[in-house]
Amino acid sequence: MGARGPIGVMNEIACRHRPGADGEATKEAVAAALARGAIADVADLAVDAPCSGTVVLSGAVHSRSRHDLAIATAWSVTDVEAIDDCIR
Repeated sequence: MGARGPIGVMNEIACRHRPGADGEATKEAVAAALARGAIADVADLAVDAPCSGTVVLSGAVHSRSRHDLAIATAWSVTDVEAIDDCIR
């Protein structure tokens, strides 16, 4: 008999906008911080901020250490409250 588990997952996450916070400004700040950092493959990363405080990082890096550096760099930016890590 096969393993039992969930057969489907629904993503119902919603973003709330905070007064004074701007998703586009946060996106630009994270992208600038990544460009300043020592991440050689920063051109392969994409930054999105679907709502204030939340950053989505996607793309590919060549090592786990560069992945971790990209995540740490994003966390260092003011107004980042959550990171959706989609880096491969």
